[in-house]
Amino acid sequence: AKVEELKKMLEETGQKSGEIEATLKAKEEEVRAREESLRAEKEAEISKREAELAQRDDVIETLKRGTAELKELSALQVKNKAEEVEALIGKVRDLDERLKEKEVEADQKSNELEDVRKELSEAQTHALKADLVPTLEAKVEELKKMLEETGQKSGEIEAALKAKEEEV
Repeated sequence: AKVEELKKMLEETGQKSGEIEATLKAKEEEVRAREESLRAEKEAEISKREAELAQRDDVIETLKRGTAELKELSALQVKNKAEEVEALIGKVRDLDERLKEKEVEADQKSNELEDVRKELSEAQTHALKADLVPTLEAKVEELKKMLEETGQKSGEIEAALKAKEEEV
């Protein structure tokens, strides 16, 4: 009976062992399928991240190129602006020089004009004197004649007065 019981127990243990084995195999398959699924998800995630990193690297590279181009363009623009400013400074200097020359010319013209005015004033004064001298001489002669006539008349009046006085 003990042997039978042990046989039964062995049989039950064999069955349970088979069930456990089948369950283990099923679990192993499940775990393997899950591992495979996780591996596929991980690989997909890694591929996705690699694509994102590659895209990010492309964006970074594009930004670097763009930044370099902008720096180059900015440097070129700065250089162009500097050249324009230098050209404008040159023009201002030229204009300043021309202005100084014009100021010197204007001063010279002003001095020449002042000299001409003085000469004109002297010439007018001289001309007036030249015009006045004959006129004044004529007036002096006229006054002399008038004085002479007045003197004669005065003499005649005096003689007449004396004659009147003697008559009286």
